Amino acid sequence: MNHEHNIEQLAHGATASTLTLLFDGLFFICFNKETDPATECQVGFVTTAPDHEISINIFEAVNLGEGEIEESRYSINLNTSRARRIGLLELDVPGVMPSVTRKGHRMSIDRQHPNDENKEFFKWIIDLENSDEMHTTPLTLIPNVLKPVLKITTGEFYTVRVSQEASVDNIGTARKYERIQGNTKHKDFGAVAELIGVRINSLPQDKAFLKVGELILPLVRKAGTGCIVHFRNRRPESHTKGEAEQPHVTHSSDFPHFYHAFTVNPLERFDFMAKKIKPDAFPPAVCYSSTGSKTPRIIEE
Repeated sequence: MNHEHNIEQLAHGATASTLTLLFDGLFFICFNKETDPATECQVGFVTTAPDHEISINIFEAVNLGEGEIEESRYSINLNTSRARRIGLLELDVPGVMPSVTRKGHRMSIDRQHPNDENKEFFKWIIDLENSDEMHTTPLTLIPNVLKPVLKITTGEFYTVRVSQEASVDNIGTARKYERIQGNTKHKDFGAVAELIGVRINSLPQDKAFLKVGELILPLVRKAGTGCIVHFRNRRPESHTKGEAEQPHVTHSSDFPHFYHAFTVNPLERFDFMAKKIKPDAFPPAVCYSSTGSKTPRIIEE
């Protein structure tokens, strides 16, 4: 994972401690909408998808002066059963008032034409409850399916990366998708959020903690440190036989696994198919996070 866009601030002399969370793969994100901005976000892990690897990787970057960056990291790898036993994770940032925002969530986007002005808008995420794009009514959440759940009470959610073509001839070109319902192919859906982030640009007390069950992890150990926490819930990347450097192309979609958590008639469920410009474009599989604009929380207090 390339973290240059996060660490670059430190190389240019930034002294405030910062924190960035990244969500890569199958996560369902919802916000408490009783206030604006929201006071809490809950991120549910989709742990019903077979053969997925769940990991939490923590990176720390310290400005050593003259642009020199020191980066260290540690990791937590979880199988499905262990992840579900954890139940609850919490981000604790001392000294902040609860406030969770979504960049550009009141603005409009054209999924056919991402641009530099809107590429970070949270609205690139697939919203299961957006009546203009997906289901026309709120979905009924099935309790205790999305586990564990991460609680976040501060930060700005944004799109780190819009879906991109990865073949050599199409670097920088947005990957477009078609939406499918049942066996019927719909008109073009367009580009989607491939990687979701949360950023906190200044930690008031230069402290932040991630609570993983009974375990409490300090994320910032020194003032002026930038910390990146990368949550990953994806299939392991395999390689084509005899070609160690070439990832194996996976054409199937992971998106249907979201419906394990909702009561939706199978014929009404959606899926996505990549509009591949080249057959070897990678990764064509849809393994991205989603949100529910009408679902306020996954678990009650």
